[in-house]
Amino acid sequence: MSRFKKFRSLRDLLKRVDEYLKSFEEDEAIPTIEGLALFVGCTRDNIYQLERKYPKLKSKLDILRDLQTKRLITRGLLKKYDSRIVRLLLSTHGYVEKKEVEYTEKPYISLEDEGEN
Repeated sequence: MSRFKKFRSLRDLLKRVDEYLKSFEEDEAIPTIEGLALFVGCTRDNIYQLERKYPKLKSKLDILRDLQTKRLITRGLLKKYDSRIVRLLLSTHGYVEKKEVEYTEKPYISLEDEGEN
């Protein structure tokens, strides 16, 4: 039996999501899908299933993810969060650390190939 049948309606679930987004700071550093699932009384997988089914829920979860990103960037810059953890968590949001590499050596030319001409 699915644990998300506790909700009478989608509106009830959306209301609980709003409550979580307003109150997560009491227990968590950033809002998470896992924290939301525990708050509303279902599993993370249930949340993802419902997200695919209901566009309104997807919009709310997009706000949750944007809030995660904002908090990670802000608190990372203020050095309230460890930079390695911030980089790891931001990578799940599509942020990547790029390093420019310049190749300065000349290409290898085989002398054997030149002798055959």
